[in-house]
Amino acid sequence: PFRQYYRDNENLDVESVGKGEHASMEDVKFFAESLAEYKRQHEETKNIVENMSVGMLLCDASKLKQKMLPSPMKCLEAINDRLPKLARQKNDALIETTQGATSKLEVVPSSTIEFVESLTFLDEIQEKTQEIEEEANVIRALYDLIEKYNVPAPPEDVAVYQTLTPSVNNMLQAIDKSLADRDANIEKFCSHLDKDIATLGKEVKAVKLQAQNTAILDPSSDMEEVLKTLEDLHSTMNDLQEKATEYKSYQKQFKVDVTRFDELEETHAEVRMKQQLWESLKSWDVVTADWFEKKFEELNPEDITQKVQKYAKSVMQMERGLPPNGVVPLLKKKKVPTATLR
Repeated sequence: PFRQYYRDNENLDVESVGKGEHASMEDVKFFAESLAEYKRQHEETKNIVENMSVGMLLCDASKLKQKMLPSPMKCLEAINDRLPKLARQKNDALIETTQGATSKLEVVPSSTIEFVESLTFLDEIQEKTQEIEEEANVIRALYDLIEKYNVPAPPEDVAVYQTLTPSVNNMLQAIDKSLADRDANIEKFCSHLDKDIATLGKEVKAVKLQAQNTAILDPSSDMEEVLKTLEDLHSTMNDLQEKATEYKSYQKQFKVDVTRFDELEETHAEVRMKQQLWESLKSWDVVTADWFEKKFEELNPEDITQKVQKYAKSVMQMERGLPPNGVVPLLKKKKVPTATLR
């Protein structure tokens, strides 16, 4: 057995232990078995009889003993070096997690987004409590091994370890309190969100008022100015749409009534259609100008048919979706004068 454990000891790699994000009972098992094994090997090696008579022979085992004795000690030194460092590393990380969680849970929200963050974090940390408690048990087991086998560990490490259990308990108490306050906080969240939704509604009305400026549907208006105005309004509506989507996602997340944003949808559609109207007016001239520049045999009939049909469909949608105005008829009158195609 001495030869076998000597070979095994030469291949020991303690640095690979505990490389995962979380400590595990596999780590504890490795250190417990290793400490017991190398102490046993060390005792057996010390007890090797250096000189022994075997029949007529006198066996000298002093060189064997001299060769073997450092092997388990070398492994023990490696274990004694790695174990306290790993225990301190995992202990520090878990204390940071639990104290950070406690701090977040104790924050009193004062805005919609703060309520969302607080309630979301409560759900997340609640799901992690079992994992945290299991990791705390692993760390306790590591420090129990340090004590049991008298593994040298800095006194300050042991002092920090003493704060682990209080840190975990404080976090669990904070979770319990937050769970007790959850329904009340959801009501407060709804109150704050209602105010945000009302503000959004006012912003939508402001955009709607600007979108109904008579100059937008006046064929005599400057095309570039109108397009710039509509581009700005469309950008604003996209931002408001994102806010509305965000608000609805919050309501779904916390299982409260989901608000309908009908006026926002209507205003967004109106702005998009007016923007499409002027863009079609501008782009159609560009498309047809390209056709006019080509010889007849260079034209692609399928491409022309597809674009004309798309154009006609857009005109029909605008006639139905927009109030009577002078810009749609102007667009509708635009034709492809095929007689001029060379």
